[in-house]
Amino acid sequence: MLPSVFVLTALASIYALWGQLPLLTSVFAVLKPAVLAIVLMAAWRIGNRTLHTPLLVALAILGFLALALFKLPYPLVVIVAGLVVAGGWNGSLALMARFFTRVALLSFGGAYAVLP
Repeated sequence: MLPSVFVLTALASIYALWGQLPLLTSVFAVLKPAVLAIVLMAAWRIGNRTLHTPLLVALAILGFLALALFKLPYPLVVIVAGLVVAGGWNGSLALMARFFTRVALLSFGGAYAVLP
């Protein structure tokens, strides 16, 4: 997690100090849609691979609505969805959840990998 902290702190500092310069404004203007496209493509690919039942599709939609409209905390949404689908701490989905939580904590941009 420490390397991610350093990289994000450096990028935030650069943006705070020089973000209004025309060159950096252009760079950030180009990066924003690129990052959004990467996140959307990752969500689409993961969704196509994992949302095979009506229950899973409904949970994905309800999770999105809970986050976007009702502003519920992300950990609460993930825990509730995990309990509905996994039904137990030792199931395959629970094992995957623990694995991807570790990935999110140890990798740069890991939250975007775990989010979908």
